[in-house]
Amino acid sequence: MKVTLLGTGTSTGIPVIGCECKVCTSADPKNKRSRASCFIETEGKNFLIDTSTDFREQVLKNNIKRIDAVLFTHAHADHIHGIDDLRCFNYLQKEEIPVYIDDVSYDKMNKYFDYIFCNCDESLGFIPRLIRKPLAAVMEIKGIQVNAFPMQHGKGITYGYRMNNIAYCTDVKSIPETSQAYLENLDLLILDSLRFKPHPTHMNMEESLALVQKVKPKHTVFIHMTHDIDHDVVNRELPAGVELGYDGMKLDI
Repeated sequence: MKVTLLGTGTSTGIPVIGCECKVCTSADPKNKRSRASCFIETEGKNFLIDTSTDFREQVLKNNIKRIDAVLFTHAHADHIHGIDDLRCFNYLQKEEIPVYIDDVSYDKMNKYFDYIFCNCDESLGFIPRLIRKPLAAVMEIKGIQVNAFPMQHGKGITYGYRMNNIAYCTDVKSIPETSQAYLENLDLLILDSLRFKPHPTHMNMEESLALVQKVKPKHTVFIHMTHDIDHDVVNRELPAGVELGYDGMKLDI
């Protein structure tokens, strides 16, 4: 399996508009963070997790030519607002693309993008051709087993995904014990770690490290970070087996 972190930033992206802090003005490319999204290649199939606000640029930078299925974590803007650019993949692939979404997120997305989820009416022109699929704890997608599990994101719910021994958990404040079962015996955990100060809807660095200590993956990569996190400085201070992600990071499992 090959995992590419397309974006590792929080909802504003880094640099933040108008900010002149040390990280936002840094020359280190690892401090340039687009909105969070992930690309997984396994057994000849390509899976996308979320269509971030920066999806088009992420696709071009990483030379992505095919998407077989899309998994959505939740319906917040920074995770879905690139959805329109899936239409280019419909054109290239000459087929509809299945997208996996929980019911609450689907209802929201169907309001935001009412022209997309419309039974692929050809008369509407150049639009995404997407087929909505409901989430389940165990799914077989294009011959690959995928687990979806709920997590707490403030008062809302997001979904984490496990594929083989890789799990992706973004936008999470806490993970129920029943869902933590999907984090056992992982080779790779990709985990939300927003900043150092506590936050009402995201894990901060202390909370993320505590979860890592509990579930003990072989390798952990933190994502969805604000401009409080200076990549080089913070990365040196993390324990063995834990590191910060960066845009374009590739992980072979």
